Amino acid sequence: MNAHPTIAIVIPTLNEEKTLPQCLAAIASQDYPKDLLEIVVVDNGSADRTVEIARAAGATVLHNKIKDAEVSKMIGLRAARSECFMYLDADIELADNDVLSKLVEPLREDAMLAGSFPRFAARRDAPAMERYLHYHPLELDPVLEFFCASVESIIVERGARWSVCDLSRKRVPPVGICLYRREILAKALEGRERFMDIDVPILAAKAGHPRFAYVASARIHHSNIRSLAELVRKRLRNLHKIFLPSQGSREFRYLPNGIAGILKAKLLVLLANTPVYFVIRGIAKSIRHRDAACLYEPLAALVLADALLIGLLKDASGRRFIRRLFSRKG
Repeated sequence: MNAHPTIAIVIPTLNEEKTLPQCLAAIASQDYPKDLLEIVVVDNGSADRTVEIARAAGATVLHNKIKDAEVSKMIGLRAARSECFMYLDADIELADNDVLSKLVEPLREDAMLAGSFPRFAARRDAPAMERYLHYHPLELDPVLEFFCASVESIIVERGARWSVCDLSRKRVPPVGICLYRREILAKALEGRERFMDIDVPILAAKAGHPRFAYVASARIHHSNIRSLAELVRKRLRNLHKIFLPSQGSREFRYLPNGIAGILKAKLLVLLANTPVYFVIRGIAKSIRHRDAACLYEPLAALVLADALLIGLLKDASGRRFIRRLFSRKG
């Protein structure tokens, strides 16, 4: 790979005039050669100035009439011609001017790597809930963190500037934002119509490319959740619109199979509603990050766990999911 490979950055949009300027400005501020960046905005029918803003910034604008962000990402991938590919939501910003350079470096030095991924980072002037979530490298709330594998658990080689992760393991973390080698990505997604972000690294691993670099110093900001109420609303929306409708067709699994998944789900409800465990974790995180925002931990765990459980019980698909979960033997 060249010292500076070409990079396509695809941004799906729908009425993003408030956030897209900051996203595009952060890309423009990168120390990466500008003539090697291919910016593609795939719009889902915005009624505001989103398309105008994108064109004024020099982005290629494509259109998706069916209003599906995952389809938009795939449209962008098929249109891209660069050696590397990544997507960004319009409310995500590259936090520093060397993020792309840091993500490219592992791919240049190790031909076996399929991609490299950054970490979410807390912006000190952000609302407390946003800061709290972003102390987790993958932006996981306490419920998702409880169920999901950690980045640390898949690291197989540690280096001074990045670590190598093995995504072929049985339990992997939900890696979303990632800089991929486009050729590997295109083959792994061949025949698929939707770019389901946390499924993609698993598909790449199944296609024979399980090695990814985790670049902790490559930081991104995400301004999407500013309060506990907003967090609950978004998690319930994802439960009903993404998680339940796609059960059985997804590569990524939040729960282990069999009795382990059942026990883990029961344990979460117990720990969230007798919150000593999450109180201790919240205090420990507050000390580690020197930020009282992490004291949200027990409240977020309690409210999210109970809201998601109620959401499952109220939904016919959710009740079927619970029955299937408890009928698994292994």
